[in-house]
Amino acid sequence: MSSYGGEMQPLTGGNGSSSSQKGEGESKKSCSSWVGTVAKFAVVALLAVLATKWYDSYFNSTPAGTPLAPLAPVLPSTDEDETPRSSLQYRPYCLTYHSKTTARILQTSMGSPSQQWSHIPCYAQPEKVQLWAKTTPPNVHINAYGFPDSILNISFSTPSFPKRQILGFGAAFTEASALNYKSLSERGKETLMELYFGKTGIGYSLGRVHINSCDFSVASYSFDDQDGDFDLHHFDMNVTHDNQPDGMMDMIRRATSVFRTGWSQPATNTSMADGGFKMYASPWSPPAWMKNPLDKDAVGATHAENMTGSTEPSCLREGTGKHSKYARAWALYFSKFLTACKLFFYYLIVILENLYTSQFGFNRMSLKTTFFSLFSFVADRNHGVPLWGITVQNEPEFPAPWEACAYTPKAEADFVAYHLGPQLREDHPDVKVLMFDHNKDHMITWAKLLLNKTAHPAHKYINGTAYHWYAGGMDRLLDGGVGSPNLHRFQSTLAELFRNHTERHDDHVILGSEACHCPYTGYGGGNIEIYWARAERYAHTILADLAAGSNGWVEWNLVLDSVGGPNHLNNLCDTGILAVPHRAINSTTPPKLSFEKTNHSFGDSVGDSRTRAELNALGFPAKYLDVGLAVQPMYFYMGHISKYVRPGSRVLKGLVEESKTIDGDGDDEPTNVKFRAFRAPGQVVAGGGLNDLARNGVEVTAWPCEGSTRQIFKWTSKQRIEVLGHDWLGRPTKSCLAREMDQSFKGIVLTECTDKLAATFDRVKLPTGDKFEGFVQFVQTNVPAHSKLSNRCLVLGGLGNGGGALGPRGGAQAKYGSCASPASMWKHDDGDEAPGEIISAFLEQGEVCLTTGWPFLQMGAFSTPNGESENTVVLLNEARDSANYIMYNGSDPVLSGSIPPRSIQTVLLDDI
Repeated sequence: MSSYGGEMQPLTGGNGSSSSQKGEGESKKSCSSWVGTVAKFAVVALLAVLATKWYDSYFNSTPAGTPLAPLAPVLPSTDEDETPRSSLQYRPYCLTYHSKTTARILQTSMGSPSQQWSHIPCYAQPEKVQLWAKTTPPNVHINAYGFPDSILNISFSTPSFPKRQILGFGAAFTEASALNYKSLSERGKETLMELYFGKTGIGYSLGRVHINSCDFSVASYSFDDQDGDFDLHHFDMNVTHDNQPDGMMDMIRRATSVFRTGWSQPATNTSMADGGFKMYASPWSPPAWMKNPLDKDAVGATHAENMTGSTEPSCLREGTGKHSKYARAWALYFSKFLTACKLFFYYLIVILENLYTSQFGFNRMSLKTTFFSLFSFVADRNHGVPLWGITVQNEPEFPAPWEACAYTPKAEADFVAYHLGPQLREDHPDVKVLMFDHNKDHMITWAKLLLNKTAHPAHKYINGTAYHWYAGGMDRLLDGGVGSPNLHRFQSTLAELFRNHTERHDDHVILGSEACHCPYTGYGGGNIEIYWARAERYAHTILADLAAGSNGWVEWNLVLDSVGGPNHLNNLCDTGILAVPHRAINSTTPPKLSFEKTNHSFGDSVGDSRTRAELNALGFPAKYLDVGLAVQPMYFYMGHISKYVRPGSRVLKGLVEESKTIDGDGDDEPTNVKFRAFRAPGQVVAGGGLNDLARNGVEVTAWPCEGSTRQIFKWTSKQRIEVLGHDWLGRPTKSCLAREMDQSFKGIVLTECTDKLAATFDRVKLPTGDKFEGFVQFVQTNVPAHSKLSNRCLVLGGLGNGGGALGPRGGAQAKYGSCASPASMWKHDDGDEAPGEIISAFLEQGEVCLTTGWPFLQMGAFSTPNGESENTVVLLNEARDSANYIMYNGSDPVLSGSIPPRSIQTVLLDDI
C-alpha cells in the first residue's frame, strides 16, 4: 500500500463458506486461514493500541520544545462506522474521505524541532458501495474526540483573485550577505545556493539588491562621487564595488543559474511558468553631492557631507520639481545602474539603434522598446543580472540614521512623473516601477495621490506598490503583526482608483518587499521560544498578506553572520540562514570575522557555546553546521510555503471556522452545545496557552470563535475592556482597548490601561422584549471631544476587499460607531464561570469573537498548478495545544487530522 493516500482495504477472514461443506484439505486451509486472520487482527490491534498511546502522549502531555522520536506509520482501524474512543483527545491519524483523493502532509513542530518537513501519512477511508445504491456519504464523526474539530472551509474551485497570480518569494542580496557568502568554503557556498534556490531547497524566485550602499554595508559608497556631474560621465559602469568575485552580482548570477537548473519548466494551466527568476533594485540614498546638507553638516555647506540621514520633504537639492537638475541626475543614475547590470549587451543595442535610425529612419522609441526586450531576453539567458523592476525609494517616510532619502507623497510623485518615469520609459521600458516601499500604515495615503489619474501624472509610470512588514515603532515584537486590514483596504482603494483606467487593478503588482526580525539572531540569543515565535510570525504574515491579495513576499538579508551583521550602524537583524564558517568541519576560521565590527549589548553568542548535537536537537541541522551554516526554524517555516506555492499559484477562498455543533456520538446530529477548538465542551477556561498578542499596539479584530486566550477579554471594575497575556519571554502583559481609533489603521488597537489612553464604557443590557434581547452594548463614556459622535459604541466594522481569501469573518475590525447600528450589539457574559468571550452576530456569515490580533489556528489555501500537487493548504498552529480539524471542499469532507502545538503543516492534495 502506498504510504500516502492509497485506499485502505478492510482485512477479511475467508470467503464466508460453512466449514461443513469443505473437504479435509479445505478444512485445514480454512483453519490455517482463520489462524492467520486472527493473527493479523491481533497485530493490527496491538499496533493500534501502541499508536493510540503514542499519539495520546504526544498530543496531550508533551510540553512544547521537548524532542520526540519520529512517528512510525501505523495502520489505523478501517471501520469508520465505529465511534472513535472517547479517551482520545486528538485525531490519531490523517484520513481522506474519497478513494481518488491523494494527500501528503509535511510537518515542522516545536515538539520535535530536529525533524523538519517530516512526512505524516494519510490513509483513505474505504467507500462502501452497494450494487443497488449510490456510494454512501462518508461519516467523519465530527467532535468525536476529546477536543472539537475546527472546520477548514475551502472552496477549491474559487480563486479569491482570479486575475492575480503569485510571483514568488525571496530575499535580498546585500553587501552584508555577500561578505558572509565569501566567508564560506566552496561547499558551503554551494549548499547555501541550493538551500535557497535549488530544487531540494525552498525555491526562492525573487531577489532584491540595493542601489549604492545601505545600512547592511560596511561603509557608505556610490558609483559617482563627482560633485556636479549631472550627466554622470564619471558613473562606474562596471559597478566595481558590487561586481567583485563572490560579490553581490556574482551571488545573483549563481542564484539565477541554480534556480533555472532546478525549477525551469513549461507552464501548466497558467500563463506564468516556474523557472523565471526576478530581481528588483532599491535605492537607500543618492550620492552625497545630490543631497541637501543636514544640520549636523558644516555651516554654509552646499550639500550633505555623507549619504546617511535626510532632510524633509525631500533629500534632493532643488527638490523633485520639474526643473530640478539634481532630480534629473538621480533619475539618470537609476538608468545607468540598470544598464550597468547588463553592460555588454547595452553597447550592442546602442550601435544597432543608431544604425537603424540613421540608415532606415525607424522610430527611435519603438526600436528601443524592441531592442530592450531582446536585450533582456538575451541577457537573461547569458546569466547576466537583468532587473525586472525597481522601487522608487526604500522607506521614504523615514529620514534614517543610515543611508536615507525622505520623500513626502507629493515629492515622490513629482520625481516619478517628471524625472524617473520618463527616463526609464525611454531607456528601460521593460522595467517595472514600484512606488512607496514602506510600511502598511500609510500605503493608502500614498496610493490616493500617486495612482490617482486625476490628481497626478505619476500614475502612468507606476506598475506596482511595494510595502514592508514593520510596525514602525520601537516595539519590534509588533513587526509583521499589524496592518492586515489596511492591506485589504488598499485593494479596495486600487479598485476604485482604477475604475476608469484602461488597465486593470489586478495587473498592479502588490509586493511585500522587505521583512526581518530585529535585533540579534535566534542562533545568537539561543532561546527556542523566541526563534520559534519568529518563524511563526513569518508564516502568519505571509499567509495573511497573500489572503489580502499580495503577489509575493521578500525577506531582508539572504544570509548574515551569527550576530546579525555586518551593519555599519549597529542595526543587527535576523534571517533564515546564518553564516557560521567557524562551525564547519576542520575550520580554522575565527568566530568573529574582520568585517564584523558591530558593538552590541547582547553578550556572547549562545549558539557558539552549544555543541553540534545540542544545536541539532534544537532545530539547527548538524549537516549544515558541518559546512558552516546555521539553518534556523524560520527557513523551514518559510519553505512550507515557498517550496510548494510556486509562481503562477492563486489564492483560494478558505477560512478556519468554529467547530460545528455536533455531539460526536456517531450520528453527526446537531446539538445546542457550543464547541471551540481549544476549549472542550463544558469547560470555561480558554485553551491555546499564553496570549502573546495581549500587547500595546496590536489591532483588535474579530474571527470565528476558537476558545483560546486570544479571544478572552476581562470586564474590569474601572469599566474597561482588558486583556492579559505574556510576551515571547513569558513576561506578563496587560492592555486595554484604546480610547481612540488608530488614525492609520482605522480601527481600535490595544493600549496602556490608563485614564488618558484606555476607553471606558457603560455595559448596557438590552431590555426584555427588545429584538436584541440578551445582547449588550458597550457605550463609551470617555468619548474624545473632537468625535463627531457624542453617543458612540464599540462596533464591528467590515473589511475592505470583502476580506479577500478569508472573507468578511477573517479579521473584521473593532471600531467605534453609532449605538443605533446593529453592529453595536454583542453577546457577553461577565460572570465568574463565563468564558470571557465578546461575540458579534452582526455578520450574516456567522458569529465572530473579538480577538487580539489573530487566532492561534490559521490557514492558507492555494491552487498550485506548478507545484508538487494540484492544491496546497498551509496550516499554522501558534497555540501550545494541539488542534483537531476537518477539511471541507464546500459541504464535502476532504480530509481530517490533527496539528500538534507550535507547528506548521503543508497539505498536498490531488484529485479532490
